[in-house]
Amino acid sequence: MIKNLARHSSHPSLDATLRAATAVHIGCPAQDMKLPAITPVCVFFLLLLYCSGIVAHEEEPEEAETATSLIHATGGGNERTGGKHHAPSFMMDELQAIVETAHSLDLKVTAHAAAGINAALRAGVDGIEHGSFLDDESIRLFNGSGAYLVPTLDVQDMIAARMDSMPEHRQKRMKLFQEEHPANFLRAYRAGVNVAMGSDAGVVPHGSSAREVEWLVKAGVSAAEALRIATLGSADHLGLTETTGKLAAGMEADVIAVEGNPLEDITALQEVVFVMKDGAVHKFTD
Repeated sequence: MIKNLARHSSHPSLDATLRAATAVHIGCPAQDMKLPAITPVCVFFLLLLYCSGIVAHEEEPEEAETATSLIHATGGGNERTGGKHHAPSFMMDELQAIVETAHSLDLKVTAHAAAGINAALRAGVDGIEHGSFLDDESIRLFNGSGAYLVPTLDVQDMIAARMDSMPEHRQKRMKLFQEEHPANFLRAYRAGVNVAMGSDAGVVPHGSSAREVEWLVKAGVSAAEALRIATLGSADHLGLTETTGKLAAGMEADVIAVEGNPLEDITALQEVVFVMKDGAVHKFTD
């Protein structure tokens, strides 16, 4: 089944890379995670390719083309490669193979990257998750390609809560995230980098998106702009601006209402009193 994915790419290294990646690391930076010695790469969400159809349909590539909408690879960000000065998880030809393959199927590619941001951007990814240690070159590459940054700032809550229980070597690394991640996001935003909103769910609790919007404001973005990032920005990043992201005739009627005014107090997003999905009311609190 792996050969089916490689068949879509002109990069011969892709097949070897996929064969080597017999262990799939699904974004859990566990201290005791041991990758097999046969592979120098760490593959995040490669399992998505298998489960959603890109490699599951050997004889029906046309079905694979519609089986999923996004490929999530890694530019570096696990326990071994997530530090500020670690090398990327993939070689450049491997990153290019992933991007070329996905784009040939009209799919977008987003890269989980703390280290390896610039390598992933040079390979042509459509977005970067986290982007904790981006630099001036990253900003130039973002703005040159129009790629999106999804900063996942709410992971800062997890870092603060767990810092005292971490071993010393991890504390040093996490302190770099605390010191640089929000500041680097704000620098990129002010330089015109496209930003979308997404949480680091799995590391932080699912359903915590409102907290991520709060973090955008805490980092230095206005409340109005944070709401735009969470709606229009995210819709654009996902290629959904024709159906969602704003209130307009003909768009999907996905609406929430909150008790207070989030433009005055962004934490009002935590107090949702009304939910409409596709025009149907699912929650209404008097």
